Amino acid sequence: MAEIDERIEAMRQARARLGHALTCRHASFLDCPAFRSGLRDLLPES
Repeated sequence: MAEIDERIEAMRQARARLGHALTCRHASFLDCPAFRSGLRDLLPES
């Protein structure tokens, strides 16, 4: 069950990011603070 819950949460987060991408006012996604924050959340810490 834990694996299913993790997958559901990952899909929920992906859905939220895609929804934001569709309405983001920034000309480039690289300029978008929400995108950059989400990217930091996905990348492993070094």
